[in-house]
Amino acid sequence: LHPKDRISPVQEQQMTSVLDPNVHNIAVDGATFDDCQEMVKVCFGDLKYKDRHSLAAVNSINWARILAQTTYYFVSYLAVLKEHGLEAEKDATKLPRVNVSVPTGNFGDILAAYYAKRMGLPLGDLLIATNANDILHRFLETGVYAKPQSPTPNPSDAVRITHSPAMDILVSSNFERVLWHFAFDEFGGDATRASEAISGWMVALKTVGRFEVPEGVLRRAREVFRSQRVSNEETIDAIRRWYGTTGYVLDPHTAVGIVAVERENMLLPGLGFSSDKTVQVVLATASPGKFPDAVFEAIPQGLKYEDFAPEPLVRQTGLPKRMVTVTMVNGDRDRATADVRRVLDATLAGVATSRL
Repeated sequence: LHPKDRISPVQEQQMTSVLDPNVHNIAVDGATFDDCQEMVKVCFGDLKYKDRHSLAAVNSINWARILAQTTYYFVSYLAVLKEHGLEAEKDATKLPRVNVSVPTGNFGDILAAYYAKRMGLPLGDLLIATNANDILHRFLETGVYAKPQSPTPNPSDAVRITHSPAMDILVSSNFERVLWHFAFDEFGGDATRASEAISGWMVALKTVGRFEVPEGVLRRAREVFRSQRVSNEETIDAIRRWYGTTGYVLDPHTAVGIVAVERENMLLPGLGFSSDKTVQVVLATASPGKFPDAVFEAIPQGLKYEDFAPEPLVRQTGLPKRMVTVTMVNGDRDRATADVRRVLDATLAGVATSRL
């Protein structure tokens, strides 16, 4: 399931050129990532429907995805120790502080960093690097979690299209998971009160588009997370600069993480990308081969697609595609969800469908 024309052409080619009979792709025209994710949640919320079709998620709705992502941070930390010749060091005071910058949209990757830290991995700051869709950055500044206003009657138009489309998200679905922990601590370890608070905040988000947390919850969030918002222009500039100085081609999401660290270091004088006591790790969260338009805008000369794209992406160019398209009209998510369910029913019944 994907929002039509809200992902890169390479990503669409990846998903829709798998023609195996047990793989089916649904494109939702007029929808955003938020719309598609909410459609999936509605289907999962109908337990009879979910059980009838044995539905399961492979994105971060599924806790197993978050658990698997915690390994990124253990591997990164151990790589830092190896690079500094500290694999056998037992004195914790001699180990570097490792801060992590994570390009963040749905809050899955950085939630995994939070859990890795709670498991005992001695990470430093967890830096939320976001694009113009900055609900998390605004929350850490104000304590208010609020959807932006749409310029049109269609709520989906509030999403700003950027060079980092995987982060073009209004509501970070996994954020409520970490908020529960902060609420749990705020309410003295009372799980019931924490759960009731989260439920109330989520209802407010759906009904009025915003909620505000107590000062104690915000303080706890700020103790763990920092944040930076990065523009399209800064993203392109980072890709250009880093290629010019290192020869490394950043994808636009990773470029957001890089700019966030660069800006943090300006706010915290004396911190370089690496020093004896501090190491900055940036998660490279995608291949630049998935986003050639941004790469070529930043580096208009001297590069061919095959110079920075993995061979499988190069080979898939021009392959036949197959998908069913559902249209969401005027932001009517309920109707589009019903159409998606009809496609699922028909597909699993073996009935050919092409467009609804």
